[in-house]
Amino acid sequence: MIAWIFSMTLLLPAVAMMLGWGLRGFIGGGPLGAMIPGAMVALAICVTRGFSPAARACAFGAIAISFGGEMTYGQTVGAAVASESRAWGLLGLAVKGGVWGLLGGGVMSLGFARISARRMAQIGLVLTAATWVGWKVVNQPKLIYFSNRLDRPREEVWAGFLLAGLTLVIWLGRSQPHLARFAGWGALGGGLGFGLGGAVQAYGIEYFGRGYPWWKGMEFTFGLLLGLALAWAARQLPRPDEAELARETMGKSLLQGASYGLILLGLAGRLPMRFEFLILGGVALWLVARSPSGGWQLGVTIPVAAAAMDLAEVRNEEWQQVAAVLFSVAFGWTVARYADTAPRALLLLTWATTAIATVKFGVQGSGAENMVGVAFVAMAVAMTMMIRKFTRGPWPDAP
Repeated sequence: MIAWIFSMTLLLPAVAMMLGWGLRGFIGGGPLGAMIPGAMVALAICVTRGFSPAARACAFGAIAISFGGEMTYGQTVGAAVASESRAWGLLGLAVKGGVWGLLGGGVMSLGFARISARRMAQIGLVLTAATWVGWKVVNQPKLIYFSNRLDRPREEVWAGFLLAGLTLVIWLGRSQPHLARFAGWGALGGGLGFGLGGAVQAYGIEYFGRGYPWWKGMEFTFGLLLGLALAWAARQLPRPDEAELARETMGKSLLQGASYGLILLGLAGRLPMRFEFLILGGVALWLVARSPSGGWQLGVTIPVAAAAMDLAEVRNEEWQQVAAVLFSVAFGWTVARYADTAPRALLLLTWATTAIATVKFGVQGSGAENMVGVAFVAMAVAMTMMIRKFTRGPWPDAP
């Protein structure tokens, strides 16, 4: 029984992030899509560890993992697939995955702590400044470059995020010991996950051809290992106090969802910055620090709304756009009404995104791609069964 509980505390976050990452690659890429696995793994950790202030943790997890979505890596994957540049491409994927986990894990950990709005504003400014320095010194002059210098070179930002993550650990590592643990394990899980996932794709294509969607194999590997690493880092979470729990019961409303939607959905792509989502996400987390209950709308409603908008763009018909907006409003109301615990919020997010992906497969999926759709549903069912195990009776005394 002890071994079963131990494995479940790791397995649920791992499967949650594996599913979330696969969904991210199909129903919405970029930072907005990366909010899906971030929110899922944070909520899964709350479920398995019995951590009650889940609204804040959900929001911080979603935004933390979204930052890495601003890193370009398509050409790095191309380098890994080509045999003549495979070693350099896999190295680039490992570096970018490690940076993704380092910064994402560090910021996610703040959702499990008590962070004031003032401190969150300071963190946002410091992360922005550190990112700008690393981007200017390393990425802009292409001192170390993992994309294609000759064919449509992409602007990278991984060094900026690396410096931001390291700065966060050095600055707050002593006062927030769990921060260093999340950042360190996140870097390890992200580096191994992206590097090994790139190898799965590269060698899968080389030896078995392109008949199978090896890209999803890469995403599943990345999500699985990063989810396992973050679940392991969560073994000693701080216990919340009653005042913090009370703050989460106030003010869940559609108005909060609309404000976050304006910040993330409305302003994304409009700021003249290479790392604009880090800035917008920092503002959103500052708002969550002021009103933690708003984390439900930020972490659950916004990524689902973004996925619905992505689905509406498949055929780009006006009625589909209207339907996506109406669905987003209805879903936001559902979140405000029912998402008051981590299990409920995780189930809502899981099945809403899986349903959107299933509809999208019905519209444009074919052949081997439909196998991925079946895998999505199977993982969602497995997650539902595990969540029910954890919500029957008292929380297990997880290791």
